[in-house]
Amino acid sequence: MTKYYVGYLQDNNEYVYISYLDKNGVKVTTSLENAIYYDDIELAKDLLAIAKIVITSKTNSYKVLEIVKTIKEM
Repeated sequence: MTKYYVGYLQDNNEYVYISYLDKNGVKVTTSLENAIYYDDIELAKDLLAIAKIVITSKTNSYKVLEIVKTIKEM
């Protein structure tokens, strides 16, 4: 299963992902379960474009992140 998130890598080498976005700002989470994700990369790119408009801080470099989960029956 491939999902696309928008987030960035922190200084402690842990990713954070966008969990909420409105005209006043962005909330992030370290939990994939609470993050916004898409099955389509183009939708994730759209979220990234909106986030770059809303986010006034230039210190965090948000990117589209592809995360692949594999389920294997044993």
